[in-house]
Amino acid sequence: MWDNNTNPDDLWTKCLGLRHFLPLDITPVCVKQAPKTREISMTDKLQFSLVSPARELFSGEVDHVIAPGSEGEFGVLPNHAPFMSTLRSGRLRIIDGDVVHRYFVHGGFADVTPDGLTVLAEEAIRLEDLDEEGIRNAIAEAEMARHNAGSDQAAWFKAEGDINRLRAQLEALHENHGTH
Repeated sequence: MWDNNTNPDDLWTKCLGLRHFLPLDITPVCVKQAPKTREISMTDKLQFSLVSPARELFSGEVDHVIAPGSEGEFGVLPNHAPFMSTLRSGRLRIIDGDVVHRYFVHGGFADVTPDGLTVLAEEAIRLEDLDEEGIRNAIAEAEMARHNAGSDQAAWFKAEGDINRLRAQLEALHENHGTH
């Protein structure tokens, strides 16, 4: 593409357009253009599976999935670049046309491959199956267990983990009201 007589400033401009952001003594390494991939059409669908230890909760072709990654929420559309992410506790949304399926997920990971997206969650529950009053009662019980743990660190940490998971369920329920 360029020979040894090419001015490095021209390389930055042609290759990356970043010359003014980087030190003067760095010579750019330009990457060949990736081969053209097929056109993405509006009819493309994402193959998606949501799996918990108990069972597969969802499997099918969808338009879009938004998941609570450990580094922040991320969305996956058809033909997304492959990556993996750990999950934090939160709301997972599966969008297919005008239909949105909402789940609470706790822990696990998401794996995007050329074949689609698989979410393996430690816990996954449809948001409509969560009971706010039941969650609040469970939080009170877990707080009591944490208080009664005394010097039993294992009991204290278990109760603390339960409290955090249950509070994340409440947050997912509250986020769910009137939003995608």
